[in-house]
Amino acid sequence: MKADESDDLLDKFLKGELEEIPNVSAADKEGEPSADISPENLEGIKSMFDHKRSREVVREELMGMLPNQKPKERSIFQATWFRIAASVTVLLLSALAIYMVNTSGNSYASMYDTYYKPFPVAATTRGSTQSTAAVMDLYEQEKYGEVITHFKYSPLVANESGENAILLGVSYLSTDQTAQALTIFENDQYFNEVPYTNYRQWYLGLAYLKSGEIDKAKAALQVVVDQQMIHQQQARAVLGQLDGK
Repeated sequence: MKADESDDLLDKFLKGELEEIPNVSAADKEGEPSADISPENLEGIKSMFDHKRSREVVREELMGMLPNQKPKERSIFQATWFRIAASVTVLLLSALAIYMVNTSGNSYASMYDTYYKPFPVAATTRGSTQSTAAVMDLYEQEKYGEVITHFKYSPLVANESGENAILLGVSYLSTDQTAQALTIFENDQYFNEVPYTNYRQWYLGLAYLKSGEIDKAKAALQVVVDQQMIHQQQARAVLGQLDGK
C-alpha cells in the first residue's frame, strides 16, 4: 500500500466511512510487497482514533504498520544546514539593525556639528554685574570648564535676563555635556529678555538634535521659524534635512 493510499484510508476513518480493511495482495503494481493489515491491526488503528490523537500522529503510527512505507526522515546534513542558515540570517539582520542605528546617530551628530556655533559675546551687554563680567572673560577665552565651575558656586537665578544661563548652557554644549545643557535650556524661567530668549530656543533645538531626540528637536526649531527668531534660516534648513530622512 502506498503513502497516498494510506492517506485515503486515514481520511475514511476520520469520516467514519470505513468499517473494516480488506487484506491486500502480497505485491503492488511496482513489484513491492504491501502490508497485510490483519483484524488485530485494524483494531489497533481504531484505538488510535479512540484516543483522539492528531492526524499526523495517527498517520505516523499507521505508516509504521506498513513496513514498505516508512515516513521520510530529514537527513542530518539538511537539519544542520537549516540551523546554520537560520543563525546566519539572525546575525545579518542584527548587524544591519546596528548599522542603521549607528548611521542615523552619526548623521544627526554631523548635522549638529555643522550648525553649532558658541554664543557670540558681542550679542551680550558685556555683563550687567562684576561677577557676570568676570565669567564672561572666561567664556570669551573658551575656558568653558571654568565657566561651569563658576556657576557651581554662583547658581543661576530665575527671572534674570538670561545672560548667565546662556553662558552656562553653551559651556555645557561646548564640553559635550548635552544632558546638563538641556536642564538649562528647558527651563524658560532663566531667560526673560531678547536676545537670550531667541538664542535659548535655538540651542534647545540643537541640544535635542545632538541627543537624538528628533521629535523634540523639530518642535523647538519650528518655534524658531514660526516666531522669526534670529536663527530662523538655519532652523528651516535643519528641519528640511530632518524631514528628508
